[in-house]
Amino acid sequence: MYTHHTKDVTAIILAGGEGSRLKPLTNTKCKPAIEFAGQHKIIDVTLSNALNSKLSEIYILTQFLAPSLNNYITNSYPNQPITLKTPKNFHDKNQCYLGTADAVRKNLSIINDSKAKYFLILSGDQIYTMDFSSMAQFGKINDADLVIASLPVNDAEAMRMGVMRINEKYKIKDFYEKPTEQSIRDKFCLSTNLPEEDRVLLGSMGIYLFKKEALLDLLKKDPREDFGKHIIPTALQTKKCFSFVFDGYWSDIGTIKSYFNTSILMTNYQHSLNLFDKKLNRLAPTKFYDTAIDHSIITDGSIIQAKKISHSLIGNNHHILKGTMINHSILIGNDRKNVSIGKNCTIDHAIIDSNCTIGNNVTLTNKNNIQHLTTNNLLIRDGIIIVPSGTTLVDNFYL
Repeated sequence: MYTHHTKDVTAIILAGGEGSRLKPLTNTKCKPAIEFAGQHKIIDVTLSNALNSKLSEIYILTQFLAPSLNNYITNSYPNQPITLKTPKNFHDKNQCYLGTADAVRKNLSIINDSKAKYFLILSGDQIYTMDFSSMAQFGKINDADLVIASLPVNDAEAMRMGVMRINEKYKIKDFYEKPTEQSIRDKFCLSTNLPEEDRVLLGSMGIYLFKKEALLDLLKKDPREDFGKHIIPTALQTKKCFSFVFDGYWSDIGTIKSYFNTSILMTNYQHSLNLFDKKLNRLAPTKFYDTAIDHSIITDGSIIQAKKISHSLIGNNHHILKGTMINHSILIGNDRKNVSIGKNCTIDHAIIDSNCTIGNNVTLTNKNNIQHLTTNNLLIRDGIIIVPSGTTLVDNFYL
């Protein structure tokens, strides 16, 4: 339930990341533009939260492979309070975004020209459902200059996040970005007497609510590039900083493994996420012929004759022929209709990127449990087979 007023809150969504750890999925598109849960993109999650929270304005800062993402947002969100901002010259260091804080600093006109009193800095590549109006209300009640959304995480997760210590009133006492050293994580651990695998720390979700004057002052006083590494530690010295502790599901899509696991989780019968309650242009409904489907998400525009699809996500415009078995896999949607997955194929724990043609009797199961492999046709990362966009696998191909 979104109950609080957010007319004085403007969102800035950072969507310019290259996503190098998600290659080859990011060879032709930026990380926020990767397909998620069928016909949606990862950035749709953040946009859904922002629109549902009825924020006054939404700005999206794009950079890496920006045109396709810009076109998608323009076509998918007509008549919404969304403005796209992209550097005019990516090769000019003075124009391109060098980090999260640098991206906002190079768009100071958004802040200076806005009547909003608060600015919500969001990431375009996270999966969660949050009532931003509740976070804004929390900030106003505490007269906070900065509010950082946080949630309990384990010791392993904490290494790739910012971690913090707070007092009983949720005021932040200490903060450290990506603590790779165990001694530092021990300092932030909520219960040090537990085994390492059971330890809990308070991790930053990378969601920041700034009071307008505080944000302008911090960006002016600290010229460095990153919010987590630079601006937040500076803020702790001079500003009133609080943590808004979140108790729902959250995932940061940063690696092939996190993308795969988060996507497959969406096939569960019950899940805490309610991501997409907006209207989009729809393809024709998918047709099924003698196919058993279990715990899967199947989007539109496909003709499916497969024998069985289990714990998988099937994107748009697929033609899957008779006898094929697909298990724990992600098939990215196609923008062409003359591609297909042939007869009697077996696909297990794989990601098939867009516009791939798979011949008959193809087996992709990674029987030997290879963890890392690069070939001309495909890759394996974290034990997951990846078929890059536009690949053709001939009849009887086996891995």
